[in-house]
Amino acid sequence: AEGGEVWIIALRSKPRGVLIGYSRYEELKRLAERAKQLELKIALDEMRQRGEEARLTEEDVLREIEEVRKCGR
Repeated sequence: AEGGEVWIIALRSKPRGVLIGYSRYEELKRLAERAKQLELKIALDEMRQRGEEARLTEEDVLREIEEVRKCGR
C-alpha cells in the first residue's frame, strides 16, 4: 500500500474498509483538518457579517460572551 496501491476490504461483497499507505493516510488527515478550519472560517466570517449588519462591534460580542460565561459558573 505504501507504493500507492489502494486495497478495498470487503465482507460479503460490501466494502468495509480501505488499506492505504501511511503517508497517504497522513495526507488525508491534513486535508480533513484543513477542510474543518475552512468551514469554521466561513462560519465565523458569516457571523461577523451579520454582526456588522446589526451594527455590533467585536467588543459588544466579547462582552456578551463574558456575560454568558458568568451565568455558567
